[in-house]
Amino acid sequence: METIQQAARALAKKQSGHDDWSCLEEELRAELVSEAQAVVGALRALDEKILSAGTAALRNRGFVLGHSDIAAVWAAMIDAALDDPPRSVIPFPGKR
Repeated sequence: METIQQAARALAKKQSGHDDWSCLEEELRAELVSEAQAVVGALRALDEKILSAGTAALRNRGFVLGHSDIAAVWAAMIDAALDDPPRSVIPFPGKR
């Protein structure tokens, strides 16, 4: 299941209290998908706390990356979730 549909189902479950996605009318499903896309899209913008956490996590695994690298990878992942083409192709560096 795609990320956006998972998020839309989670929104539906939060609203109704149970997982009834297959019982929902198509119009409501489309609305929930649109809401999920908006939420995931909003997560594209990172703050300092999130950038620092991502940088630290990768450095702990032997990668030497800066905030701009983390932001680029995160943006590409969000774009993929939204099925948008990446805004730029950024090769992921190997372990250093």
